[in-house]
Amino acid sequence: MCLERYRAVVEAVDEALVLFGESVREVVYYYFEVKYGVKRHEIPVRLELLADCLEEIFSYAAYVIERTVIEKLSSKLGVELKSRSLRELVVELCEKRLLA
Repeated sequence: MCLERYRAVVEAVDEALVLFGESVREVVYYYFEVKYGVKRHEIPVRLELLADCLEEIFSYAAYVIERTVIEKLSSKLGVELKSRSLRELVVELCEKRLLA
């Protein structure tokens, strides 16, 4: 993945999580690293696991976070993303050749 796009994914996740507060964002990242062994900078290549983590922590509210990530990433990349979940986002990014 191009470094610029890689950063855009991390920033979109950051911005979506910080809507719940800095401490919530940090707790999610901590839990993600401890439970799934994935560091913040690895998120772009592990979006499926992030979806699992968010569902584990937030249950149905994870959908809202995922939609926010997709909206923010769409804006950052300047493309319209139709995905409804992080799992769909991975497929869509690959199809549009935005994830390599």
